[in-house]
Amino acid sequence: MKDKCPFNCSCFEQPSRSRVVINCSMRGKYKLPSVLPEKNGLDIDLSHNSITVFDYRTYLDKTSSIDLSYNRIKRVDPLIYGILKISNINLKHNGISQIHKNVQLFKNKRTVQFGNITITCSCEMKWIQVWLENQNRRRRGNNVITCRFPDKNVEAISIYQFCAEGKPRSTVQYALFTSMLIVIVSLFLYLTRKYEIYLLSRNFKSRYFGRFNNKTNQQPNKFDVYLSFNTEDYNTMKWVTTVVVYNLERNGFKVCLPPRDFTPGGVQVEQIFTEVANSNSYLVILSDDYLKSQFNVIEWNQIWVHFKSNKPRRIVVVNYDILDSSHIKDRRLKAFVRVGQTFDFCNFDNKLLEDLEIGLRTNNLYINNKSD
Repeated sequence: MKDKCPFNCSCFEQPSRSRVVINCSMRGKYKLPSVLPEKNGLDIDLSHNSITVFDYRTYLDKTSSIDLSYNRIKRVDPLIYGILKISNINLKHNGISQIHKNVQLFKNKRTVQFGNITITCSCEMKWIQVWLENQNRRRRGNNVITCRFPDKNVEAISIYQFCAEGKPRSTVQYALFTSMLIVIVSLFLYLTRKYEIYLLSRNFKSRYFGRFNNKTNQQPNKFDVYLSFNTEDYNTMKWVTTVVVYNLERNGFKVCLPPRDFTPGGVQVEQIFTEVANSNSYLVILSDDYLKSQFNVIEWNQIWVHFKSNKPRRIVVVNYDILDSSHIKDRRLKAFVRVGQTFDFCNFDNKLLEDLEIGLRTNNLYINNKSD
């Protein structure tokens, strides 16, 4: 077990408990180890150190339990909550002041221990009460969370009641200013939300009037779906090629996957122009680094041009990194997130692929009619 065991730590197997113990407690660590023994069932103890960030490491995919209590952690990588093999995370006695909504993935027999903490909350975080009730049914005392609101602190387990009581007062207060702000708000919406207004208007027309003209502009193209994503990111590339493309093609979609379908040695920009034009709809995998490549920028601009000029075409967006609209610079992509026309990568009912297929089919009537 000495192979890849961190410096100044002890590593040993316990076959009777089907685990490999990594004891790095009180070892003066400032960050998570880069590597650990390549074994399943890792039980990691990194308590009583000076670690400030709980970020993703590949060995976490083989970890069953990790103790990070008594550190200085302020931020937890949201992707960690989606690692299904981890059954317990101990984050007691740290500096955590925010909890990401991905923590909801820890349910049933899986537990996260935050201890007694105070976090910044809003009434959009009512989900935290449901999650806490689920966690406390199995082990009380792990999480005593206080929500900090602008005017008072509230126990997170009672956030539903607090927000229900506060809503009438807010409604009356804002109603007094409504008549004075109508012109200002309308002008503000026009100047700053034109893409949101466009998407909502287009969706309304498609839903209620599309059936009257859905046969006029139907032009069969080479591909049903064009996939646009950051091909340089290994994790995104692996998920798209092995999961998304496989499921779409298995269900009858003709998919344009640029790394596979572009001609090797050809001019990439020309092929982007050609194949975007030759596709009926577009599936965009929105990640934090989606528009950092010049080719993705060109690709996205072409997708938007054809989306606007051809009413039957649709854009389906998967929010791969669960980005908040405030973290998105492109105003068009920001609009998709703001109006709720995206699919979160970690949708909690495990129906993402089914939802994508339904969304693509209902938005492209000529795909529905292929089997007729």
